Amino acid sequence: MNKNTILLSSIQKAGSTWVRFVIANYYTILNRNITKSLTWDELEAPHLLRVQKGIDYPYSDGYPLVFHTHLTYNGYGIFDYDPKMPSYFDSFDYIIYLYRNPFDTIISYFHFMLERTTPEPFGDGVKGAELEKLKTLEGFTDFYLPRWIRHVKTTMCKADLVMDYDKTWNQPYTEFLNMFKLIDDNIDDSTLIKAIQMSSFNNIRKMSEDIGQIGGLGIPYYTGYFCREGTPLQYKKVMSPELIQKIKDECKKENIIV
Repeated sequence: MNKNTILLSSIQKAGSTWVRFVIANYYTILNRNITKSLTWDELEAPHLLRVQKGIDYPYSDGYPLVFHTHLTYNGYGIFDYDPKMPSYFDSFDYIIYLYRNPFDTIISYFHFMLERTTPEPFGDGVKGAELEKLKTLEGFTDFYLPRWIRHVKTTMCKADLVMDYDKTWNQPYTEFLNMFKLIDDNIDDSTLIKAIQMSSFNNIRKMSEDIGQIGGLGIPYYTGYFCREGTPLQYKKVMSPELIQKIKDECKKENIIV
């Protein structure tokens, strides 16, 4: 393992939890020879905590220096802002950007927000007619899409490696191998294959059910399945052709081809 510091950068619901499980399970197989995935609590142990709002934690021996944030390079989140983020991004040896198409990202985050149990699930002060609009897919798209565009435009260009969600889903070994080359100088193929299998959507979902934590990282403010449906192109089953075209048109205005 090298000493490179790695920042995983992504907007919410772009596959960061999946990537973090693969990394954590890979090194835990090497360290402890586990035969099933780490739990949610174990994933959040000090060896893989995120950089978020300047929070920094020590790492366990035997694990790489991999951090994670949902904020953009210039510090914008879905609901928050941290002006210190550019200095954090620039302090890492490598940045890995996790890209997922806007259609599936919108669907996934929309369902996540709907099933939050906080009094104001769409942000402080969002109530009444504004809240009811956000509870529709069309209204949520109007809110979320500009934030997705901002994230892609300001942050993906800073990456040393871009991992495309759909491509990684279809050929996980190849894509994860490319990622691991930034993390480790000596990659064990059989362990990587085990880690990918161990971290599959179905296995993480089963682990969640077995330990009674289907809400995953959303607990205690989330009642649904954190791993709801990871398959690519799910948006085609629920988005109207008009909404799909609207998203394409808005992205095209920003020179983003989707």
